[in-house]
Amino acid sequence: MLIPSSRDWLGSSVLGQSADAYVGYLHRHGFCSGTVQCHVNSVGQFAYWLTECGIPLCRLDEALVHRFVTEHLPACKCPGRCQRTDSEVRAALAHLLRVLRAEGHIPAFIQVPQAIHDELERFDSYLAGVCGLAPATRISRRLWASKFLVNRFGGAPIELSRIEPRDIVHAMIRQDDSYKPGTARVRGCALRSYLRFRSLSCGDDVRRLLAWIFAARTELTFRFLAAPTGARPITRSVINLVNIST
Repeated sequence: MLIPSSRDWLGSSVLGQSADAYVGYLHRHGFCSGTVQCHVNSVGQFAYWLTECGIPLCRLDEALVHRFVTEHLPACKCPGRCQRTDSEVRAALAHLLRVLRAEGHIPAFIQVPQAIHDELERFDSYLAGVCGLAPATRISRRLWASKFLVNRFGGAPIELSRIEPRDIVHAMIRQDDSYKPGTARVRGCALRSYLRFRSLSCGDDVRRLLAWIFAARTELTFRFLAAPTGARPITRSVINLVNIST
């Protein structure tokens, strides 16, 4: 039997709908009952952390798993019997991501092109050495910058002159209208950090793009405030002002 805390944590979390599919996946792949229990206990611990941090299902990916293993696990104070071996937890969560992707709950894995990987390495060095940011913050900003660069450039060379204001709006508004202002702030901080990194390291003029990040975040705030009743119109005055200035 699973320890009660793991079963309860998993069932009451955003992963609850996939619990049976995960166990079935492990059995189909020939894992013994002891390994299945260890893996599900690891996923239960991860589910508890997701719930405590308020992390939605759509945020789950390799970067979040890395953050959990490297930041949370070493100092874990979750109640009950929890896994402490990072290799065990990594293996369990790698299988979890495969199940979630097979069920269509999270996006497919995107291979980051080498040019973007190298750019992100330089960006991370800037965040650590110049900005002095903590590892968890750097992981978050690198994640959002990666998504933006992959969506905008794919395998093409990174040329900041090709980024248009509409690319900023698309990245911050059109990806998922369910995002709340708090998430918009996180994405906005990541994009601002990246643009400032480019300004410092490459001398790019990023003033117009920085203004559009502010405009897009303001738009998201109005969308969120208007959503409960639909009675309040979505204001685009800030975006219009920025558009006039460009």
